Amino acid sequence: MYLDFWAMQTRPFDNSHKPELFVPVESAMLVLTRLRYTVAMGLGIACISGKAGVGKTELIKMCLNDFESSGWATIFISNPAGTRDEIFLHILHLLEAEAEAGRSVYESLQKRIEYIGQQGGRILLAIDEAHAIQDISILNEIRMLYNIEIDGNPVISVILSGQDGIYGKLNEASAFDSRVGMKIKMIPYNSIETETYMLARIKASGCNRGVFTKKAAEMIYAASGGFPGNINRICELALITAFTGNLSKIKPEIIIAVAKELGLRNDLGTQRILDEVWAEDLVPVEKYAEPEEDILANLEAIL
Repeated sequence: MYLDFWAMQTRPFDNSHKPELFVPVESAMLVLTRLRYTVAMGLGIACISGKAGVGKTELIKMCLNDFESSGWATIFISNPAGTRDEIFLHILHLLEAEAEAGRSVYESLQKRIEYIGQQGGRILLAIDEAHAIQDISILNEIRMLYNIEIDGNPVISVILSGQDGIYGKLNEASAFDSRVGMKIKMIPYNSIETETYMLARIKASGCNRGVFTKKAAEMIYAASGGFPGNINRICELALITAFTGNLSKIKPEIIIAVAKELGLRNDLGTQRILDEVWAEDLVPVEKYAEPEEDILANLEAIL
């Protein structure tokens, strides 16, 4: 492991969705705030769309964590490609109930939700990768679950997340689409957010020394397209590469090699130096002569 080499206590670019690793950059906080408001105020079903790796799952789990802390029952469905009964039975189990004799799985789920509402409880259901739903009837039946109210307030709130094709799926279920109160398009980080994200992750790892040079950080933004998932992959491999080479700083030539190894391209129009990144041969190190400026210089100023 490279942790001792970099004086880190934890891996800074772990691609998990632990709440303590969340970095509240402006674009992410805007989406999270809208999610929280839609759920808390009962404004309808919330739907997030965006390309893979843009951070949708992390924001959903942050929202679930927030409402679970407030006493809500929370349910996260990571793979909704199963059958109707498989999905609803899974939700029922997560609500600590079983299908009742003489009732369908769906009827048992309705009854359980009504019971929770009568006890003063609330439920937040989040379905990730919703574009993978095969049976459109699932969406319309989720809409009917959303219609369950106690004293005029919905018992269950719903968040859907999916790649850009999700809205075509919603259009097929027009009755469901009519209950969507918030449609949020997630966008990748800009260059400032990318650097802030990197700094915050490094700081959270316990590291207090310079790691990436300024030019290397710029290249990470260009090669990642500002997608958090890509940033994590590049930075993780860069840390390993520098460690194995006994290099005290991560400079542009390492990012060039890592980006090529991962096969990452930036297709979002933020291209600045990718012609160099994707050159057949590595650009000579001398081309990147730069002062030993690292992006930890303003560590205490971030966030």
